[in-house]
Amino acid sequence: MAGCVGDIYLVQEFNYENNSASDFREMTNDVCGAECDYSVGNGQIPNGVISRWPIVEYGYWDDPNISNRDLDWARIDIPGPKDLFAISVHLHTSPSSDQVTAAQVVVKKVAEHRAANPGCCWYVVGGDFNGTSAVSDNGFGKWQGEKVFDVSAPHPVGYDGRYGTNASRSKQYDFVLLDTYLKEYQVPVVFGASGLPDLIFENGLVFDSRDFTQSQLDNYFSPALVGDSGASNMQHMGVVKDVSIPQ
Repeated sequence: MAGCVGDIYLVQEFNYENNSASDFREMTNDVCGAECDYSVGNGQIPNGVISRWPIVEYGYWDDPNISNRDLDWARIDIPGPKDLFAISVHLHTSPSSDQVTAAQVVVKKVAEHRAANPGCCWYVVGGDFNGTSAVSDNGFGKWQGEKVFDVSAPHPVGYDGRYGTNASRSKQYDFVLLDTYLKEYQVPVVFGASGLPDLIFENGLVFDSRDFTQSQLDNYFSPALVGDSGASNMQHMGVVKDVSIPQ
């Protein structure tokens, strides 16, 4: 996570050490820095957000088909006149209809929030969708005909060109979706290194440390190690998107 030098991280199964406030603070410091903020939800395997900018409000919406986690959100005071409303989710494994149901909870809430607070925020949703069913107009794409999140391809790929985000890279489970207005400001993901050509990922990156040599990681993604993405209990890869938001 630290090697990707993100500004905002949408975290699933946000458990660390004993799950005390000091433990979450330690993880936030390690991943993002002491200046960064975090929020964490409720449940056995909560979702959360880590942010380089202040989290001014956070909360959750109920996922009607899951009891050990919620649909967690944080409102972030990013630079510029609008805040970022970030939603971190971990959808049900099966049936896939549960994924669509949870996605519709999110887009309904976003549509209501947008109507009640016009012009306040950009919106992003991301996390472990456990499949592609929710990446559709019936899922995160629309609420009662109103466009909410952009669900169109192309989606991020790994350095190896594959879309898969699970441990074996055979399944596309994880996504970051931008609202249809924020999508206009998406830019390629670029990682640079002194004296070396940039690594450019036009539509975003599925980060798998095993795709790179240790020398590449040292130059572009320090402190990542080749074996990180294959560590014990590692189930998913990180998905990276960049936007250049007008100030």
